[in-house]
Amino acid sequence: HAEGSPLANFMQKYSGRVGVVVFEEFEKLGEAAREALLHPLESGEWSNKKSGTISHFDCSNMIFIMTSNYQNEQITNYIQ
Repeated sequence: HAEGSPLANFMQKYSGRVGVVVFEEFEKLGEAAREALLHPLESGEWSNKKSGTISHFDCSNMIFIMTSNYQNEQITNYIQ
């Protein structure tokens, strides 16, 4: 993507501001992708490589929500 990914563009646009990022079905991601998406939670910073340069954006005020369907059937059975 020459113009950047939607997530990277969002992080750039709202750098240092309050925002919400939702990762649906987080458990379906591969290990490398999970690690890459968890890094901003630890560091408070989003790094983006584009056109050979690295940009850093402040995401310390972002709220990250990760959803999962893991064990959905067990939860449904418990509720019933």
